[in-house]
Amino acid sequence: MKKIPIVAWREFKHTALTKAFIIGSIIVPILIIPLLIVLPALFSQDVEPLKGTVVLIGPDVLDAAEELAAADRTNSGQKALEQTLEQLPEGTVDPVSKHMASSMMGSDTELDLVFQRGAHDELEDMKEQVRSHELTAVVVLQDGILQPNPEVESNRFKVFVRPGLSARHLEIIDDLISDAVVETRVVATGMKYEELRTMMRSPRSDTMRLQEGGGEAVEYEWAKRLIPMAFMFLVWIATFSSGNYLLTSTIEEKSNKVMEVLLSAVSPFQLMAGKILGQAFVSLVTLVMYGGLGLAALFALSQADLVPISMIIWLLLFFGMAYFMIASIMASVGSAVSDLHDAQSLIGPAMMILILPLILWMPISEAPNGMLAMVTSWIPPLIPFIMILRVTASGDPVPLWQIFGTLIVGYGAVIAMVWFCSRIFRVGVLMQGKPPSPLQMIKWIRYK
Repeated sequence: MKKIPIVAWREFKHTALTKAFIIGSIIVPILIIPLLIVLPALFSQDVEPLKGTVVLIGPDVLDAAEELAAADRTNSGQKALEQTLEQLPEGTVDPVSKHMASSMMGSDTELDLVFQRGAHDELEDMKEQVRSHELTAVVVLQDGILQPNPEVESNRFKVFVRPGLSARHLEIIDDLISDAVVETRVVATGMKYEELRTMMRSPRSDTMRLQEGGGEAVEYEWAKRLIPMAFMFLVWIATFSSGNYLLTSTIEEKSNKVMEVLLSAVSPFQLMAGKILGQAFVSLVTLVMYGGLGLAALFALSQADLVPISMIIWLLLFFGMAYFMIASIMASVGSAVSDLHDAQSLIGPAMMILILPLILWMPISEAPNGMLAMVTSWIPPLIPFIMILRVTASGDPVPLWQIFGTLIVGYGAVIAMVWFCSRIFRVGVLMQGKPPSPLQMIKWIRYK
């Protein structure tokens, strides 16, 4: 048994003390932490103001407004229309441009607005001006878009923009036109747009989470939804990355005949145990680095209380269970084949089962005590992945008897899987040639 730590250190050294692992699992998380502080400042920087000329092409807006007022047959509607038309700025002949101009007041948007009635014949020429950057955009309003109850087909407009216009500027143009069309409809019917918009403004909620032991913090719904998924992905990445190292290193040592040299110094069980333990420490390094990165992000957002100490304890317990389950599968397959392509066909069925937690993430995290969550919590090797979703979900707490029960069942399954792995490893590690079938591997377990 004294040789197992030596094999474990050799496996850890050849995996964790390489440039690729140090960069990917240690340096990258360390570099990301300062970015969590710098990125908010970068996103808060001022965007370059939108400047240029926008041409609006549409129906005779003035005539459409007059028809609308006549159909209203009320003094208030006619009076509101007259006031709207009288207040048009000099050089502006339509209320749409007027409302767009008023919306831009006090902002960093500097657009020259030109309205042309029924200028559809000149559209192609204007498109060429947009392509050559003479115009910023050309907007084509559909007939009937200013009616109070426009049909679906007419309640649209097309925007032709110059190449290279940013997504933010596209959003500004769309919002300006949409708001101006709505305001034109409202004002022409006699209502006051600002008052109507104020009345329809939905109230905002400031949700505060009362912290245990006193104090309060802003509640972020997205954080509660993402935490279960983040915990499960953390376990998934840490276990499968090391499990893949274990699989490939076992196959390489076997195909290069290095395995025979190692077996001359240690027994198959000692070699298997050392390789699994060595990769366990590699997996733990990955877990600590990326888990610490996630905690740093929560601290930066003042949401650290969303991850109490109990969650960290459950994470470590179920991480150990997940790792030894995956490692026993990878070591068994790696010892039985001599080529990575052959390993894929044997691992495929297991991967189809292990991908279920990724598919079931949403229903389980939303209902951690539902029937689906409870049933899948007792099925090895799904236990650690399903349970980490359940214990970190923000719904009703999982009963302690279920947590301890799944720990007992899960670690019982770990013991059985490691034992099966040792039986397969001692036979397969010296086998060459055609890869075995799953039935043959089961027969190896029965060999004495």
